[in-house]
Amino acid sequence: MHRPDARAPREGGVRARLTVVLTVALTVGSLAVPALADVSQSDIRAAESAVAEASALVREARDDLAAAERRLERLVESLAAVEEDLATRADDIEETRAEARNRIARMYMSAGASGGPSLPVANLGSMPAQVAYLAALADQDREVVNQLAASRADLVRFRGIVEESIAEQQIAVSDAAAAVDDRLADLEAVQSDLSAVQAQWQREEQARREAEAARIAAEEAERRRQAALAQQQKEEEERRNSEQEQRRQEALAAMQAAAAAASAAGWTPGAGVEPWRGLVAQYFPAAMVDDALSVMACESLGDPLAINKYSAASGLFQHLPYYWPSRSTKAGWGGADIFDPEANIAVAAWLVNRTITVEGRDAWAHWTCKP
Repeated sequence: MHRPDARAPREGGVRARLTVVLTVALTVGSLAVPALADVSQSDIRAAESAVAEASALVREARDDLAAAERRLERLVESLAAVEEDLATRADDIEETRAEARNRIARMYMSAGASGGPSLPVANLGSMPAQVAYLAALADQDREVVNQLAASRADLVRFRGIVEESIAEQQIAVSDAAAAVDDRLADLEAVQSDLSAVQAQWQREEQARREAEAARIAAEEAERRRQAALAQQQKEEEERRNSEQEQRRQEALAAMQAAAAAASAAGWTPGAGVEPWRGLVAQYFPAAMVDDALSVMACESLGDPLAINKYSAASGLFQHLPYYWPSRSTKAGWGGADIFDPEANIAVAAWLVNRTITVEGRDAWAHWTCKP
């Protein structure tokens, strides 16, 4: 009689997958995201692949469990059928034995046993044949009963095999259920890893977006700063040009006024310094008038509009524009133009006096030309 194979599916199904599950578990474990790690799309794909593999293993484990449960169900059904067959065999044996007893009783009755336990004398000649017939019937009934008993014994042995197979299959079902639990735990672990990888990716993506937004904002701020600076430079350039034009106009007006003053003083181009002697005498001590005119001749040739092309020194005594506002103010000529002949001479006289009395130096220390 064929023995049901309860353990073969468990060996070929659940156990054969343990190695694969272990490999996946090790692979998934390597996907754990360390702090401040840079997560790439390949990391996410690897985690998703691990989840897919673990999900497939869960499905396979569940299929194995379902198959094991179906095998167990069939074995239980087989056991019920065997039990039913055993009951039928027992009934058949009892029926066969009862029929045998009934046939023997009928044979005795037909041989004249109904009048008592002994046979009539007239029938004694037929006794051997009847006894032989009864013996043959008894042997035949015993053979049938023995066959039924042997069949029942086979069923009892088969029932033992089925019960053993059921016990083994129950273990297989338990193992398959445990495998499902293990695969579910593996799936939960890789899903957790996938969630961690995706969360890290989202954080890094957010950081990248924020960094990009900050970069764009910084570039826009720099662009606005550069535009504002360019506008400021443009306005400053326009202001300087305006001021220069204003100064040019003022200088032109001053030069025109100086030319008018020079003309009024009797100076004409090429006339030298003598036309300025009267003004020089008003501001310089008499002893220094000739020295002053000598320095003037050296510095400007007596031209009130003279400008040094290197230092921009201007006027009769070639005052430097940088010092003019301060010195002219201190000399009492604040606001006067540097080309004004009288202001130029008066400030020169003040500076000579200060050089002698305050600085204690040579009177003409501030001029390159000397008397």
